[in-house]
Amino acid sequence: ATALASALQKDLLRLKGQFMNDEGTSVNYSGLAASYDFATYISRCQQLNSVNISSLTPAEHKAFFINIYNALTIHGLVAGVLP
Repeated sequence: ATALASALQKDLLRLKGQFMNDEGTSVNYSGLAASYDFATYISRCQQLNSVNISSLTPAEHKAFFINIYNALTIHGLVAGVLP
């Protein structure tokens, strides 16, 4: 679980670096959606449903659910579900 959380965090930082403008005020969501790195990120996010969270420490548990929140938020923005 912690390895997956770390990989997701790295994926998000890579996507941010590639698709957020230099001022940090806008994101190229269409470019992000079409990118190989986003497809990799989505594939990795799908692994979240098979993680056994019963053995996680409280800090790991918190990080796990923060990663799920981030994944759903980014997916919603890219899919056009969120404003």
